[in-house]
Amino acid sequence: MGTVKSKPGRTLALAALLLLASGAFAQIARPNALWFNKVISLERSRQLYVALNTNMWVMYDLPQAVLFQAWQGGAAGGAFVTGGNLQNATPQYWFFTGTPQFPHVWRPNSGTSYFKDSVAEYFASYTNPADVNKTTYYTAGKWPLQPILPKWGGTYRSWSVRNGSGQVLEAEVRFRAYLVDNVNNVITLKFGLILPNNGGEITVTESPEYSSLPSGHHLVRTFTFANIPSGYQVRLEKLGGNDPTKWAVTSGSASIQASAMVQTANGQTVLNGSF
Repeated sequence: MGTVKSKPGRTLALAALLLLASGAFAQIARPNALWFNKVISLERSRQLYVALNTNMWVMYDLPQAVLFQAWQGGAAGGAFVTGGNLQNATPQYWFFTGTPQFPHVWRPNSGTSYFKDSVAEYFASYTNPADVNKTTYYTAGKWPLQPILPKWGGTYRSWSVRNGSGQVLEAEVRFRAYLVDNVNNVITLKFGLILPNNGGEITVTESPEYSSLPSGHHLVRTFTFANIPSGYQVRLEKLGGNDPTKWAVTSGSASIQASAMVQTANGQTVLNGSF
């Protein structure tokens, strides 16, 4: 039998098919078809849950770009609820009639909790100033009492930036987007830290993943930093939970100092939580 010569295009196509067949581009298996979703919960609005594994579901507070909760969620992770199932939350939060038209609050299930931030919902830096006024906001029964950012006279920070002199700058946190790679089933969250006085914007991305190696349950968070000015520090003040010993920097130039992850240069850092 004679040799069949393939054209270059056919050769490349055949190579691509062989790679796909070998699993080189296999998706990471997720426990649920709807493995990420933007929701409101009993404590906060504007959250994003991500189902990494039956043993690791996580929830992010988007306005503050901070990891809020992690738990062993199984296949479902939680459910949308309404009415009496809302416990102390106000079910008509988004509705003028006082009666919710559909289950709209997502509640995590009762699986093992790795951690949960004890702080209720924050005011984002772009909040309507009228809503910061307790008289107009809380008497309407909208949501639990919230801690206030420095912009509003409070002290709460999820992230902070310090200049070369160690001075804390009032950088404003901005949620920019979440990006999903449907080929590999990987999610990336993108945030910005806007420096005062037109000092530019530090960009931060985070991709969470689950690992069971070497043993136990691990939340692996891969951060990428860009546009950090020379001599500056970027600090993730809220690692997740109240025990900083659960977290370790396994790759990159960051370090953990006084319960915060501190990044001093552009590049990638991997933070590992063990539970």
